[in-house]
Amino acid sequence: MALGLALLPHWLIDEELRVGKLVNVFPDYEVTATDFSTAVWLVYLSRAYVPLKVQMFIDFLKQHIFG
Repeated sequence: MALGLALLPHWLIDEELRVGKLVNVFPDYEVTATDFSTAVWLVYLSRAYVPLKVQMFIDFLKQHIFG
């Protein structure tokens, strides 16, 4: 059953790709950071209200990771 395209990190779907449950439809393209060594994810509840502590931490990471 095909449900559509999704952009997912390799670490999350390696097994599914290996056994054929998922198919990489663009194997020749690197469209996003998909490995831990090249990616950063910040997960928080809402963009509508970001506590000052969280926003300061995000700004700190942006400055120190991306210069």
